[in-house]
Amino acid sequence: MFDVVQPIDDAILFTIQQWHNPFLDFIMPIISFISDNGYIWIPVIVLMIIFKRTRRVGICMAITFAACIGLGLGLKYLIARPRPTDLHPEVSLIIDRPEALRSFPSGHTIMSFGMAFVLWFQTWKFGLPATVFACIVGFSRLYLFCHNPSDVAASIILAAAAALLTVLIAWLILRDKGGLRPYSRRRQTEAAGVGSGKHYGG
Repeated sequence: MFDVVQPIDDAILFTIQQWHNPFLDFIMPIISFISDNGYIWIPVIVLMIIFKRTRRVGICMAITFAACIGLGLGLKYLIARPRPTDLHPEVSLIIDRPEALRSFPSGHTIMSFGMAFVLWFQTWKFGLPATVFACIVGFSRLYLFCHNPSDVAASIILAAAAALLTVLIAWLILRDKGGLRPYSRRRQTEAAGVGSGKHYGG
């Protein structure tokens, strides 16, 4: 199934391998490590759930996180696509060779983009930096020669589907309670003024 796109993947990967430099060789393994196994996202989810104003989105993040892990692991074992490191063992790596011989999808990418997509429903101030970080995570998996570009691209699509489905279900359940996002101060003030005899000029 991947034979058609593998030449394109290889061309992109080997182009990226020409970009190696001391700075990226230092930072990319760190980015990849902190995004592995939810090391960065689990604390974020916990903080979001602790605070009442972000609790609903935090719960959606937790559900999306679990869905991304399940989806990622399930597809890895179902498809069992070889990693670039297995197809091109002659390429020297700047990290330890991955033990799992399964490339599709990228677990790092699907988790990071899943969290970023959900955070957009809280505020762009959370969603934008999370998306930038997710893009760097996806690039790190290519830079480190651990995934194919098509793995990363498909992971973004899968993450979007998981996040949107979770948020849609949450909205359907919570729409009578203000949806996902908490009321802003202005909306709370306007709601409090309804029926109280207060009128505001426009």
